Amino acid sequence: MEFMLIYIKCNLIKKMNSVIILAAGQSARFGHKIPKQFSILHNKKSVLDFSVDIFINHCKVNEIIIVVPKLWKEKIQKKYPDCKVIYGGENRSESSYLGLRNCSKKCKFVLIHDAARPLISNQLIDKCLFALLDNDGVIPCLNINDALISIDKKEINYLDRKNIKLVQTPQAFRYDKILSAYNNQTNALDDFSVLINNKKKIKTLIINGCEKNFKITTENDMIIAKKIIDEL
Repeated sequence: MEFMLIYIKCNLIKKMNSVIILAAGQSARFGHKIPKQFSILHNKKSVLDFSVDIFINHCKVNEIIIVVPKLWKEKIQKKYPDCKVIYGGENRSESSYLGLRNCSKKCKFVLIHDAARPLISNQLIDKCLFALLDNDGVIPCLNINDALISIDKKEINYLDRKNIKLVQTPQAFRYDKILSAYNNQTNALDDFSVLINNKKKIKTLIINGCEKNFKITTENDMIIAKKIIDEL
């Protein structure tokens, strides 16, 4: 019986799975002329290359849409001819929405991933897809170990870290659910917030993220990522 359930779920995962990689940001905090996602990370491979390659080589991914700035579209399309490369929007939400609108009509599940998270693992991708079989939206998160405070003018308050999580990507969705949510709202901090703010009956799940799957924001983050890759 258990084997049969695993067999059924494995076959469900084989349905049309699309990935949207968001690489249209300008990386203002990175401090380089070249946006961080196009900067070389290791062995002539850029941050974006690492993010794209993990999905290209994943057996359950059928389609990849890369969202980039206009100046980079031709170069990235030439490098990844089997991926769909499109222009990004004015902000992250617009870029996600444009990516969703360019997914195949056969798409069942969609993963939306930050290009600046190059150390994503196959295991995390599998967990996201598997969890979608019973949920409309799935989000990987990490617990917070440090103390947290909020500062409001001169008032300082400590926050209960048990109720706060660090959010990662890929954020995974049933395609019809997230597209419908975006049709009603295109301005949000991230994709999961669009889904849960849509005020429709949905089923969501928080899963454990991965510490190595951090977002590169500064030059120091690049150094840490390079060191991790060297040790693999």
